[in-house]
Amino acid sequence: MTRSFSFRSTAGLFITLVVTAATGAALVGSEFDPRRFVAGAAYESLGNIHSTWTIDPWFVRGLLWACGETAAVAVLGLILALWLGRVGRWADHAVSPGKESAGRDGFGRGLLSALLHAARSVVAALPPVLWTLLFVHLLRLGSSAAVLGIGVGWGAVVSRSTTISPLRWLSGAIATSAAAGFAGAGGLGLLLRRAIENQSGGELMATLAALTVLMALGAMASRVAIRKPSGSTRITILSAVAFVVAAQSLAPQLRELLSTESLHLMLEIPARLWPPERSAVVILDARQGLVETLSMSVVATVLGALLAAALARVKSTPSREPAAAHLTTAYTLGFALVLVAVLGLGPFAGAVAVTAQSTGFMLARVGRESKASDFLRHAIDAWCANLRIATVVGIVGAGGVGFYASYALGTFNGHALSTHLMVAVLLAFLVDAVAAEMHRRFTTA
Repeated sequence: MTRSFSFRSTAGLFITLVVTAATGAALVGSEFDPRRFVAGAAYESLGNIHSTWTIDPWFVRGLLWACGETAAVAVLGLILALWLGRVGRWADHAVSPGKESAGRDGFGRGLLSALLHAARSVVAALPPVLWTLLFVHLLRLGSSAAVLGIGVGWGAVVSRSTTISPLRWLSGAIATSAAAGFAGAGGLGLLLRRAIENQSGGELMATLAALTVLMALGAMASRVAIRKPSGSTRITILSAVAFVVAAQSLAPQLRELLSTESLHLMLEIPARLWPPERSAVVILDARQGLVETLSMSVVATVLGALLAAALARVKSTPSREPAAAHLTTAYTLGFALVLVAVLGLGPFAGAVAVTAQSTGFMLARVGRESKASDFLRHAIDAWCANLRIATVVGIVGAGGVGFYASYALGTFNGHALSTHLMVAVLLAFLVDAVAAEMHRRFTTA
């Protein structure tokens, strides 16, 4: 008697084999070694952080200022992103070939539309934190670099949507603003990084608490924006007041951004980045960064999915706003920096930090009664999100493309930087294409 296999069972077996093989290779590429958790140096580093709980009164004043700076950067960056998104949609409409377009005019409009779409995809492929790191070093800016980073990084994403309320993304913008501090753009992220580097447990917990409260306030504003229509008078007034207050608090930084020196440095950016460096050392570093980033994303996706599947048994349905959903970039970078201090430099610390992010991502979307196809769909989406954060964790020493890009910026080698950024963009395109194909084959009805 012959046994027939359905397409679903064959696809499931194929996915299992591919995931197993990819995970094995990724564990090697990410230098995954759990034995480092029980090493003596790890306990010593944790003990040093835990033993220092005193908080200087001057730190409290700096913390309050950092909270205001982080919120102001988030508001201005989000407004800039919405403005750039509107400009992008207008440009799309202006160059799109209409039915009446024909001949050379239609071909020219089609070519411009394709170029515009390609440029927007390239900009969206790099996380806002990397854009911030780029502006901090190339333009020698502080908080205003984070405004530019959030505006440029999110502007390309916003341009694809027609209806987005300014406050809906406020909580995410606050988290991104805090994460930008790890790139040297000030705010809570910079305080968090200094607290970890100085092994001050009290300052670390105080900064994390302040960030949590600030993000909670942003989430409350986001919920209000979701309940109210985007054209509501109350929302418009709140947005205008937030813009005025944020612009006033960052007035010196904004004047620096609009100074003649900054504009001159902006004009020099293409010459400082092009052409990409193709020396043997940089190519080897770029290849190593690609392997580490991809390995971290795969390990985090598989381990995060397994942990989420185990933890999801305690809840029957996905949570609408679970606490795990707020394991965002700022927390992941802070956790990665702690792990670097405990475990040492390299992709292993990044893999563990991104796994925590991935577990929270999955827990926000799955429950005990979730179907297998839904779980797979969310795992594929988590892989795309994990790749972005795996690209970023390198700025705190956790391996991947971000580590080599940060090193190139630190040595003022813009041509090597462009090589690493091209690798990050191509890797994002590749993973998005593979994820889209996996969705088409395995998760659609």
